[in-house]
Amino acid sequence: QTEDFITQEIETKLYPIPTQEKFFIQSERQIKNIIIINQLGIIVEQFNPTSNSIDVSKLDSGKYVIVLYDGLKEKRYNVIKQ
Repeated sequence: QTEDFITQEIETKLYPIPTQEKFFIQSERQIKNIIIINQLGIIVEQFNPTSNSIDVSKLDSGKYVIVLYDGLKEKRYNVIKQ
C-alpha cells in the first residue's frame, strides 16, 4: 500500500529587499517565530512577531538570512540591510 503525502507550500513574501529600516511580511498563515542570522551563521535576533514588519534599523549593514516559521514550516530569505 502506498500513501501519498501532500505538501502545501506557504505563500509568503518579504519586502522590500534591500531595506534600511523595516522588512514587511505578507503571509497566508500566521508567522510564529522569526530568526535573523548574520553572514557568520550567528543568530542575531529571534522573536515572536507582534506585527507584519521586522525592524532591522539597529542591525549593521550587510547580508542576513531571515527565517520565518509558522509552526509547521519555515521559509528562508536572503536579504540585504543597507
